[in-house]
Amino acid sequence: MGGDDRFRTADPVLANAAGEWAVAAAWAAGCFAFTMVYHDLWRGKPYSWLTANECLALSAIFSLSGALAVGPLHRMGLGGSSFYRLRRPFGVVAVGAAALHVLVTLVPMWPHYGAKWIGDHVLSFGLGLVAALHLLLLAAISWPSAFRRLGADRWWFWQRTAWLTLAVVLAHFLVLGKHAKWLEWWQKRDLPLPPATLWAALAGVIVLALRFCDLIRQRRRAVDVAH
Repeated sequence: MGGDDRFRTADPVLANAAGEWAVAAAWAAGCFAFTMVYHDLWRGKPYSWLTANECLALSAIFSLSGALAVGPLHRMGLGGSSFYRLRRPFGVVAVGAAALHVLVTLVPMWPHYGAKWIGDHVLSFGLGLVAALHLLLLAAISWPSAFRRLGADRWWFWQRTAWLTLAVVLAHFLVLGKHAKWLEWWQKRDLPLPPATLWAALAGVIVLALRFCDLIRQRRRAVDVAH
């Protein structure tokens, strides 16, 4: 996910060792477990389907942010080819967490949400669903066979749209009203730590800012080469 124009073949991003998949899976599982404990110990939310569902979403955001951060960091000289190859495993596990989040919302949590809740939050639900479906599409084409069928240019174009998905996810948070809870915590300070969604949103914003700086850096380099 999130292609890099420097690599015009599938090899650098589609050849992953078992250890790289294990690192990505451990990251996603660790994010889920940590945020579950975070809610219980510091947010006063006991373990439940509702908490688990939110933690699946958080795990997906942290994993997607990690996947998208790899490219800019790699171009800045951090990590070698093995580090760069982590972006696909991180992206795929992010899709898995997002798909589970949607599944839990629509099946075991349906009595909690239901048609009325979706009707009252139709924009937020729509943004979340669009983001999840787009991630599923990117995961489906994150394989060598899809690279060969689509060709390099189209394949890289679609992979780069993962950045837009991250922006849509952040919009999903804001439309859902998460920012009001962040502000409420800041004003009251009645709990030890802020909502975990704030940390996920900050991670997404930092990664988008990193991408913006990376684009500026690449453009300046292209201008210097041209002159």
